[in-house]
Amino acid sequence: MDTWAQAQGQGRPAPPNIPGAFTFIPKADLEAAMGPTRGDRPARVVMPAAGRTWASTSYANLGALHTALRTMKNTVPVSAFYHTEISELYYVIRGSGTALLGGELQNAAWDDSNSDAIRQVRGPSVNGTMKNYQMVKWTAGDTIIVPAGVPHAWDRK
Repeated sequence: MDTWAQAQGQGRPAPPNIPGAFTFIPKADLEAAMGPTRGDRPARVVMPAAGRTWASTSYANLGALHTALRTMKNTVPVSAFYHTEISELYYVIRGSGTALLGGELQNAAWDDSNSDAIRQVRGPSVNGTMKNYQMVKWTAGDTIIVPAGVPHAWDRK
């Protein structure tokens, strides 16, 4: 086992989640916060995860990525994941769907630490079957912030 795998807990069970809460900011809230000036005013100030500080470098990473979600069919049980060191901010440009957020993962297992996606983009991640999640409808203009350790999955129609 390589050093990367050892550092990420390979070979031992993964926790079902890491405490934290997601943030959902509807388009209407953003428009109200920005007002007519569209100035540089925050709609929310969000720490990466509850109980963690900005100085805690392993949890202060916020991933800003371009992604295109394909049409997905509902599956039960829901397969989901979380990242242990990367928080994510999603600003929806177009489309609509449902985000499945929070809860915990059953049969949580570490993703392959040797994959390019883990080493170059997502960082250490855990996957499993999602339970006790919240369903949040999203549409163009909405923002969703998912801190490291919070399970998430997407359903897009």
